[in-house]
Amino acid sequence: MKDKKYPAFIKFLKEEVLVSNEELSLALRQEEPDPRLLSVTLWRYGFIPLEKLEQIFDWLAVSSAV
Repeated sequence: MKDKKYPAFIKFLKEEVLVSNEELSLALRQEEPDPRLLSVTLWRYGFIPLEKLEQIFDWLAVSSAV
């Protein structure tokens, strides 16, 4: 998702999942900007609970279908 949908994904993480800029910056330093890996990294570091990880995967599934 390095295309035009990536900014929408970052916006979703910040506005809907409520990931802070600091948490996002740390996760981006750990992983390449692949949404699935980034999502798991956020969960692995405890920045989001499992329910939010599921919400992210749902968003990714819907956005890739469009």
